[in-house]
Amino acid sequence: MKEKISFLTKLFLSCLLTLLLLEAGLHLFPGVIPLQFLIYFNKYPRSEIARSLNLSNKWDIIYLDRDDGGPELWVYRPLIKIRWPVKDEGAVETRVLDDIGFCNPPENSYHLPKISLITLGDSFTTCYAVNPEDTWTAKLSQLTGLEVYNLGRIGTSIHGYVQIFKHFGLQKSPQIVIMNFYEGNDLRDEINFYKYRENQKEEALRPTSLTDNFAVELSREGLLGRYSYTFNLFNSALQYWLTLDQNASDLSSTDSDEMAEIELHAADDTLDFRYNLVFTDTVVPFNPKNEDRDEVSMALMVKNRVPGYEQKIAQTVKEALATFVELSKQNDFVPIVTYTPSAYTAYADNVKFNDPALQELMPAFSAYQYKFLKTEGQNLGYTFIDLTPALQVAARIKGSTDLLYFPVNRHLTPSGHAVIAEELSRSLQNLHLALR
Repeated sequence: MKEKISFLTKLFLSCLLTLLLLEAGLHLFPGVIPLQFLIYFNKYPRSEIARSLNLSNKWDIIYLDRDDGGPELWVYRPLIKIRWPVKDEGAVETRVLDDIGFCNPPENSYHLPKISLITLGDSFTTCYAVNPEDTWTAKLSQLTGLEVYNLGRIGTSIHGYVQIFKHFGLQKSPQIVIMNFYEGNDLRDEINFYKYRENQKEEALRPTSLTDNFAVELSREGLLGRYSYTFNLFNSALQYWLTLDQNASDLSSTDSDEMAEIELHAADDTLDFRYNLVFTDTVVPFNPKNEDRDEVSMALMVKNRVPGYEQKIAQTVKEALATFVELSKQNDFVPIVTYTPSAYTAYADNVKFNDPALQELMPAFSAYQYKFLKTEGQNLGYTFIDLTPALQVAARIKGSTDLLYFPVNRHLTPSGHAVIAEELSRSLQNLHLALR
């Protein structure tokens, strides 16, 4: 009996020591915690870790009211230093935002009584992986001499662009507003918007699960959740995997069957979205981490004509675009929608996907989005500018020596931003706009 007690005591002490060492290690080296787990941490340790890693946290953002029923919308606080982790050579991880909280150099001030041109968009408009002065918005100001301001924000849907413009752009009486649509994930973000709004309607009719709420509160708000990194790590890992499983099971039980293919493929680790750019002098691997597989899922949805898409998701996109055009009529500005292609489209002459099936699938996805936006421009009344031809020409000229996109994060390099600015400068001249 004494031997059993002694064994159990030693086992307990060993486990306790291991946990204490793990706890100490996580506090000393919080960077080892996977970012996909961090979002499930209790808000206090999550903020502590985010601060130590120079990542954005709740203290860095301001929530905005929105009038379209969408998810929480936030922008960064003024003058904060933010870090977006990127692994590419020459990419910028850390930058200081302006005194409104957006990516603009000092010469592009928000405090002018009027701003001639305002730009809207996501990480392909804001200063992701580049300095504020290297965005196409800032370069467009240098080329045209116009007062410009960049209202881009990462991870925003088209509806989000409109909401941010209502908060910050309308009062500046712009003469031109450019909304940049990114080929890779803007449709996906609109799906997320649509699903959130529909789920909110369903949530009002759905009974509350006391057990589920109690479990969430216990894990996130209890003492262990508040103070222990180790507890949060294991708990968040469990929640992460349960969420993946729940997403798959929910697909068969909800009325959103047309979304099933998208989400199941997005969670499918067998999808290979890696590719190479093959030049005469070298081969450049792109997307080595096999990220953004939901981009392939979206392409599959379009190819397979998933039932309900045209009626629901396309209508949701049209709704945001129509609101944008209506605002232009009410406030007397020229609405422009630009189309920024993914790297594999810009380098169509060089791209070779690991999965041969994508050689036809992804160009078809690009063509679909281009046609959709061009047609809606004709129907609704906005000016549509496709940036694909300019980027493809530049890609042929510059080759492998001056890439337009970073290989790992697949966002625009300073050279890519410069090409877009030059093309937009030419396009604005060709439109012969009578600026006030």
